[in-house]
Amino acid sequence: MTVLSVDPDDLELFASTLATRASVVSCCVAPPAVDDGLPPRTRSALAEAWATLAQRATALALELDVLHDDVATTAARYRDGDDAFAAALAS
Repeated sequence: MTVLSVDPDDLELFASTLATRASVVSCCVAPPAVDDGLPPRTRSALAEAWATLAQRATALALELDVLHDDVATTAARYRDGDDAFAAALAS
């Protein structure tokens, strides 16, 4: 296994970027105003499509949050010189 040298500051920056992306994804799924002049089936289809998009965006935001936590934890352990963590990386 190859062990890469990683700068904890880079990991923390990456974690921060992930957190920002998660919040952006969460904020961008509000459904648009639907034209009342559209046929009922079209309005229904649009509402269903937006609901699906919102579910997927929420799932993506949750995954980004989990990844953020993992990267932030890794950065902290690397920065703190966790010997067990370093040994696990080296094995």
